[in-house]
Amino acid sequence: MRKKDPEQALLQAALKDSSPLPDAAETAPAKKRTAKIPSARSKRAAKTPAEHRPAPAAPFYTPSLLSRKRQTVIVCFGTMSISGDSLGPMVGTLLSTRYNIPAFVYGTENCSVNGKNMKEWLDFIKTAHAGALFIAVDASLGTKDNVGKIVIRSDGVCPAAIKGKNERFGDVGILGVVAENNGDALMQLMSVSPLYVEKMADEVALLLKDAI
Repeated sequence: MRKKDPEQALLQAALKDSSPLPDAAETAPAKKRTAKIPSARSKRAAKTPAEHRPAPAAPFYTPSLLSRKRQTVIVCFGTMSISGDSLGPMVGTLLSTRYNIPAFVYGTENCSVNGKNMKEWLDFIKTAHAGALFIAVDASLGTKDNVGKIVIRSDGVCPAAIKGKNERFGDVGILGVVAENNGDALMQLMSVSPLYVEKMADEVALLLKDAI
């Protein structure tokens, strides 16, 4: 049996919170979350973006999820075209193909949720899973001492931070610090070893598997 590490304990504690997800576009970054249920901005049901239809493995869920009072949705941000930013899609692929977790998973190696399609996907996900517990996974840059660490946040993640945007998404955020933030963020992400990211992705996937 794997030894229960501090990150797993912290994630499990965060997942016990059953308060509804605040609207990510209306909630400023803060440690304390409000209990506002996200409202649909249109009376029409959201449609999956035609150019970004999910692959058969995304979203992934198990029948046991249907019996839960509140859905669990994991959104893995990133793109396979940048090695350091491929953490999210790798985690999503592991969760949807290797581990049988009771959650919906968006963002895989074959069907990523990235800067180009993020708005469409998030509009769809928040409408299709209104009131769900949202867990966001993303790669991050940090200080030299934090490189290699997995950070659990209670206020989600900023999936477009590299572009200077600070909109947050998620009830719980899981950040894998893949490189040091010491200048050009894009160049730093591109210089990360894919094998290094793959190892971290497996650690994040196991963390989620053990906590959910």
